[in-house]
Amino acid sequence: LPFSTASLPTGNPLKSCNTVYCQLKLIGIDLNNFTLDKLPDITPDKALAVAAALGLAVDPLIGANLIFNAADYKNPTAYQGGLGVERQLGKSLSVGADFIYIHTVHLERNRDLNLPLPILRPTTVDPAQRPFYGLRTTPETGVCKTTATGGTAPVGSCVRPISTLGSITVRESTSKSLYRALTLRAKFQKKWGQFNAFYTLSKNIGDDDNERDATGFRYENAFDTRPEYADSNIDRRHQFVTSSVFFLPHGIDVASSFRAFSGSPVDAGSGLTDPNEDRGGPDRPYLGPGVPFRRNGFRNLAVYFVDVHGAKRFTFAENKRLVFTVDIFNLFNTQNIQLSGSAVTNLCSPTTASCGFAGVTNPNFLQLIDRNPASARFGKYLLNNNPGPPFQMQFGARFQF
Repeated sequence: LPFSTASLPTGNPLKSCNTVYCQLKLIGIDLNNFTLDKLPDITPDKALAVAAALGLAVDPLIGANLIFNAADYKNPTAYQGGLGVERQLGKSLSVGADFIYIHTVHLERNRDLNLPLPILRPTTVDPAQRPFYGLRTTPETGVCKTTATGGTAPVGSCVRPISTLGSITVRESTSKSLYRALTLRAKFQKKWGQFNAFYTLSKNIGDDDNERDATGFRYENAFDTRPEYADSNIDRRHQFVTSSVFFLPHGIDVASSFRAFSGSPVDAGSGLTDPNEDRGGPDRPYLGPGVPFRRNGFRNLAVYFVDVHGAKRFTFAENKRLVFTVDIFNLFNTQNIQLSGSAVTNLCSPTTASCGFAGVTNPNFLQLIDRNPASARFGKYLLNNNPGPPFQMQFGARFQF
């Protein structure tokens, strides 16, 4: 609702009935008789009744997008192992190293089963030679002409196998991931305080990152997902964390932490609007004919945080004391800007079918400052990027008894 009345004959009195109010009134439902908190329930049967009143023959499944679970769907299975070693170098200092390996299979992947077999368009039309599905193109025209109508593409090209339906999403358990990490650690401890430091070198790869995605497709080519096996969206190659706490006289405690993380992956876009016409998934640049960029082939900016905690204790009795605290987050107000949005993740500008052949042509690709001389904001911060949390301070008081 509302149904299109464009197909009704000229002069049909229902042709002007193109609003929800008008169409529901045809089956005896007057929205003026309902309050906003008690609107009627429009069931599929009522929607079909409206179509019948308009003289339209409507199949309730025409154009429907269906979602199923695969018959052989399995829950994820993780195979993991680890090895650690620790050495005490003195009364106060110890060091250690840990290695962890996690291989997970049967991860979820959404796949559209109602896609036509892709074709390759002439190089004059698509120099990238990307698989083309043509779901936005009229099959009887252009490169989607079939042999039945005088073209060169196979019969059925650019038409969904079940032409009366839209996408048929099947939740498969065909994805996988691999995580490996080496952590080096050190601990220094005295009566007056302690210091900890950790450095992790890790690599997290996989071929789908659809956690919490209800719908949508993450692959570029539904018939070949092998190029998707690359750095995961949550991969952080380097992580460094330190923490310290000092027990000072007069009931004063001071603690601090420092965190530094290398950039997360960035999946470059071509800037083209669905160039393969599959109505879903990313559209990456191509290095050359038939060779797409790898998934998550670039990196975002590193982030740094310094946090401080202070506490002052007042003891009134053996089991009663008052504690005042102050916490400061992002002490140095580091911006920690993360590159985001098509303005900085598209490789090419202007966009072309051969995006990627000549390298980066978008002056703002992975930039913080607008580098486009033609822009009104040239030399200023790009507004599409996302800053991290700012400097924050909080105070607290706690009475313990």
